[in-house]
Amino acid sequence: MNDRTAKLTDKETEALCRLWLDCRLSRADELLLMKALADSDASSPLAEDVRALMGLETIRPDRMAFTKRGRGFFRRRRTLAATVAAVFTALALTTAFLNFQKGDSSVKCVVYANGEKVEDASLSQQMAKADYLESMRFMKEMEEFKRAQLKEANLADDAF
Repeated sequence: MNDRTAKLTDKETEALCRLWLDCRLSRADELLLMKALADSDASSPLAEDVRALMGLETIRPDRMAFTKRGRGFFRRRRTLAATVAAVFTALALTTAFLNFQKGDSSVKCVVYANGEKVEDASLSQQMAKADYLESMRFMKEMEEFKRAQLKEANLADDAF
């Protein structure tokens, strides 16, 4: 390390990082390490940690943007999965309701409200339809909420 203008190898950089973390570097060697980390693309966990501790990540916005993008990807993926699940649930409920509306005479429904059996078939259908419409309204609200979250996540990721 006598030649301070030569590029450091990855092993030398890692060794200097360990010494820096142990507070055993001279000021000249610390400056050499800072320059090496700022100039190199070494991506070992130790080098990344020392780079962040030295404050060199603020000098390298391209790396910071990359790490932010990665976390946003999983957040968007999770939100998208929730939205897809909501849509499939809505489709399943719609299919069930349409099949229920066909009036297949072999199907018998027994409806209870407040612990009592409802004998009137038209009242039973009205109650079922009201419950279905309420669940569809709720599904639509959740879908809009998830879309707003996804849009907010995309705007937050674009800011970085």
